[in-house]
This record gives sequence, C-alpha cells and structure tokens, in this order.
Amino acid sequence: MPSIKKAYFDVPDGQLHYRYLLTDQNPKKVPCVFLNIFGSSYDPETQPPNTAYYVDVFMQLFTSLKIEKSHLVGHHLGAGLANELAALYPSKVLTLCLVRATIMKREEQISLNTLINVPLSEPVAAGAQLQKTWDYLGNHGVGDDLEFKQGELLDHVRAWNGRRQIYACVFEQDMWGFFEKVECETMVMCARGDVL
Repeated sequence: MPSIKKAYFDVPDGQLHYRYLLTDQNPKKVPCVFLNIFGSSYDPETQPPNTAYYVDVFMQLFTSLKIEKSHLVGHHLGAGLANELAALYPSKVLTLCLVRATIMKREEQISLNTLINVPLSEPVAAGAQLQKTWDYLGNHGVGDDLEFKQGELLDHVRAWNGRRQIYACVFEQDMWGFFEKVECETMVMCARGDVL
C-alpha cells in the first residue's frame, strides 16, 4: 500500500512543505491535488499583497512537478485559492471540489472577518495564547475529541503568523467573482453549523 510522503519546494521567499501520495504511476491518469492552506508550513518573509501571490506559488509548484492538469480539491483557505486558481487557469483544472468553502459576497466577508480573523496564538511569555486558542477552537465547532482538538491547537500555534498573512489576503479576495468565472464541474461542501 502506498504511503504519504513529505516534500519541500523552494519559493523566492521561503519554502513550502507539501505531502503527496502516488497511487499509480500511469501517465494517462490525472492527479488529484489537495490544497489545505493554513499557514502551517509556509511563512513568507513579508506580507503577501493578495491571494494571487499564493496561487502563483502553487502554479510554480505544479510546473516543477510537471502537473499540467488536475482534479483540484481545496479545503478551507485552500478552497479560496483553488477557486481562484480554477478561474484564472481553466485549462489546468478538470474538476473542482471546495470543502468548507469561503465563497461570500463582500458584506459577508467583512462580517466573518470580524468574527474569526482575531489574533490567537501570537507567542507571549506567559503562554496565554494556548488557552485563548483552546477556547476559540471549542467555540468554533472542533468538537469533543481531545486528540483532534489538540492537533488543531498545535496547527494554530504553529501557524500564528502564516494564518494572519493568509487571512489578510483571503478576506480581501473577490471570492464570488472568481467563483462565477470557474468553468469546470464544481462541487461545494460545508457541514451544517460550520462557522463558514
């Protein structure tokens, strides 16, 4: 059985960590690319100007991996980037699946930004960011599974700066405008009660 591998891709201002799984080396098959962006592996040296910056980083990665076309799955912030990538590069995306998608009109973006784009886990000497993040996760649908919640806590703590960077871009993105330009078959999923 194939196992998930980890790899690294150098970009102009840092390094992107990604995972991959090769289930079949058949050149006739098209890969499925999963974007799960949370800022947990990539911290640009300066604040990116917009989501196009991140889309360009992924296009560089796809080019280096010789991925000419793919089925694209985006989760959470990755859904916003997958949506934009599919709109800007329609010949590269065969199908699109957006999970916990953030496809909102401007007034909805402003409202949600106020609710969830709060500084959580910036390091402080007393460690108060850990309790603040733990409480935030409990109030935003993580559930009662302690192992899962701890994993989410560790992701948030690691991503304190990357999360701030990507949120600053995503909440300025023309989400609905990009969604209207997507030409491929698209499935959008979000659980009931999800903050998104």
